[in-house]
Amino acid sequence: MSLATDLQRIAQRNKAKMVKVAQNSLMRIGGAIVAKSPVDSGRFKNNWMSAYGAPDESTTNSFAKTKLGEGRGAVVGRLKAKLDLLDTGQFFYFTNSLPYAERLEYGWSQQAPSGMVRLSVAGWQSIVEDEIRKAK
Repeated sequence: MSLATDLQRIAQRNKAKMVKVAQNSLMRIGGAIVAKSPVDSGRFKNNWMSAYGAPDESTTNSFAKTKLGEGRGAVVGRLKAKLDLLDTGQFFYFTNSLPYAERLEYGWSQQAPSGMVRLSVAGWQSIVEDEIRKAK
């Protein structure tokens, strides 16, 4: 084996760890955002969309029916499926394009008066650090 081959193997192993840390961290924060999302009809909770390169501005008329998380699985499942395709150097977006999403984030709902994204993002650093520890 050559030094170049050894270095390539080390780089590939570390790249795989970096991708796994990113996938797990994004999954945790996305799951937290969905869990904190207020539910009236459930349409808002079901409109969290994942995309690479540019935000997915589409919306759906389907509903996550209860406050207790029914329907959350579909959103989290879509998130996981998208994150399974993650690679280094990609921009990842997790968005909700319903016209009232910003109002919900800034206190329009009694269920989530402090929003959901801001609360979840506040824990981002500790999520990433935890995932890095797990990857070592």
